[in-house]
Amino acid sequence: ASAPSAPPFPYAIAGNLVDNDVLTIVFMKQNQHFVLRVGEVLENTYRPDGKRSRSITVTYLPLGHQQTLPLGTLN
Repeated sequence: ASAPSAPPFPYAIAGNLVDNDVLTIVFMKQNQHFVLRVGEVLENTYRPDGKRSRSITVTYLPLGHQQTLPLGTLN
């Protein structure tokens, strides 16, 4: 039996902003927007941990699994 894994990430990343070295990320699900800083918790389930050049790392808290999400090109 395989170990449980995190489900597919249910949010879209609508944008991100770094202000005074603090990363803020905007997540979208259906018509809802969630604005979070690194370390804050999204709907008791996901915590954004940081940003690399082209991706954002989040932790799926129920299992403690980290996921890396690619950042799309935002126009």
